Amino acid sequence: MKRILFFFYVLTMITACHKVSDKTPAEDHIAKATTFIDQGDYGSAIELLEDTMKHEDTYEVRLVLASAYAGKAGIKVENYWDYLVGFDAFAKDKAPEAIPDVITADMIPEKLDEKSKSQLKNLNDSYKGIQRLDKKIEKVPLIQTSDRPYLKKARALLEQTPTASSKLYRSLLTVVMIKSEIQDGKELVAAWSDASFDPCFAVLPEVSVWLSKVLDLVGEGLDDLGHAYPNDKDQYQAMRKQVDLGNDYSRQALSYQKSLDNVCAAKQ
Repeated sequence: MKRILFFFYVLTMITACHKVSDKTPAEDHIAKATTFIDQGDYGSAIELLEDTMKHEDTYEVRLVLASAYAGKAGIKVENYWDYLVGFDAFAKDKAPEAIPDVITADMIPEKLDEKSKSQLKNLNDSYKGIQRLDKKIEKVPLIQTSDRPYLKKARALLEQTPTASSKLYRSLLTVVMIKSEIQDGKELVAAWSDASFDPCFAVLPEVSVWLSKVLDLVGEGLDDLGHAYPNDKDQYQAMRKQVDLGNDYSRQALSYQKSLDNVCAAKQ
């Protein structure tokens, strides 16, 4: 928590460092943009700093511009603490909570080949992991679909900044993005649930793609935390390997879809 507090100190003190004399044009623009952000005028801050980046692309410009885009998406600086309640979604590998199987053994067609059966099991495990993650970030506010491009822009700006504080900030925004992506996927899962999670249901390929998309974001969040906290990098890399393994299973499930389709067609 002390490291997180330090990040917010750095974020809020950036403009204070620019109150000295002989400011560069970029520093002057950063100060003005921060004032716009404080006033909730994110559009003016974005316009000013996007132009600044054409001439002086610095870490400070990117960080404040990312903050403006995040504000445009609905993530206000004064509410950052609300988002931190789900921050340990990546940071702590707590004991797995018992979650029942979605696709139980008796639901898998007997005539399905063993590789396809194994892929369904792996897909099931990946979905259970997403359910656990969803519970850990349940208090993270949801960003509307129309505002997510701003959040994506903020994350893209921070991706190319090397500092620990920017990586920590990006991982926080990733948690918010994951919350939104999980919410989108719930519509697919609801449709699947209405079909009693039948593995022959047509929405299964879409569920596989959705799972992979969420796991990609989780992997990026872990990478950013590894850069933000170098002393814990090995821990985050180990967690990333587990996420990547689950992601591979989700992608491979699509390659076995033809076998599943053939068996399901025979059932009809």
